[in-house]
Amino acid sequence: MDPLSVALRSIQMSGSLIARAELTAPWGLGLEPFGAAVFHVVLSGSGWLRTEEGRPIRLSTGDVAVLMRGQRHELMSEPGVPITSFAELMQHCVPGRFPSIGIAGGGDHTKVLCGFFKFERQTTHPLLRALPDLIHINAGSGPGMIEGLVAMADAESAAALPGSGALTDLLCGLLLVQVLRAQLAVDSRAAATWIHGLEDARVRAAVELIYESPQKSWTVARLATAVAMSRSNFAQQFAMCVGESPMRYLARCRILRAAQLLDAEHLPVSAAMQSVGYESESSFTKAFKRHLGCTPAAYRGTQRRRRPGEPLTVEPVPV
Repeated sequence: MDPLSVALRSIQMSGSLIARAELTAPWGLGLEPFGAAVFHVVLSGSGWLRTEEGRPIRLSTGDVAVLMRGQRHELMSEPGVPITSFAELMQHCVPGRFPSIGIAGGGDHTKVLCGFFKFERQTTHPLLRALPDLIHINAGSGPGMIEGLVAMADAESAAALPGSGALTDLLCGLLLVQVLRAQLAVDSRAAATWIHGLEDARVRAAVELIYESPQKSWTVARLATAVAMSRSNFAQQFAMCVGESPMRYLARCRILRAAQLLDAEHLPVSAAMQSVGYESESSFTKAFKRHLGCTPAAYRGTQRRRRPGEPLTVEPVPV
């Protein structure tokens, strides 16, 4: 498995569309902080994106902008125009249809597709920490599939056929992979030591063992033996490549797998705990709260109340 695939599988990513914006100048949209990475694709026309931390960035047809931390930002036809709340416009969308918002200024037309990428490990994964707050992929500079994926997502959201929601979610996930490929190609620093380090076949093999079987009674010594390394060399190389110790990585994988079982497969807490190798409920609860900021029972209740496509309301906390 290649390093980026290892990263994306351990992050447990997903994506979804939020709305389509049909805009004529002058127009301005203000988006509040969001609990996931937010992306915008300019389908036609042009505009500007401004965050609180930086100067406005010009967006043209085909450009993709991803705000990795979901930070507050504005989209506008020109700097200085009045800003309308994105959330307020969303409240006027027709129920049961894919949300479409608009501002009719009477001038040049711009069409933007808005969505989000969700990462189960947004605040803790070394690769995501290394990426910039804002990723801007210029039209034509990224992989050729970006344009096709965006066109398919736009068409599916407009068609509203059976299964369109599930298909657009899958297309958003594919779009994220292409965006990260493009970003890593133009900015090798974003990959940091971590992504290059996973080119070490033995470390990558250990990561795959943990990912495939987190329930096993792994120790540093057992992992080192499995990949034909000494314990000390393995521990040092793993920490250098992955950005954390083998046991800390194992603990994270176990908790994230348990969270997935609680959410996607609706397992009881006791069953999820046993599936990832925990025998003590108190130890499991303590580890779960340390990594995800809440108890397993609270997490399960929150996710059961979450609507399909809605981002997680429980955010991972740094440890």
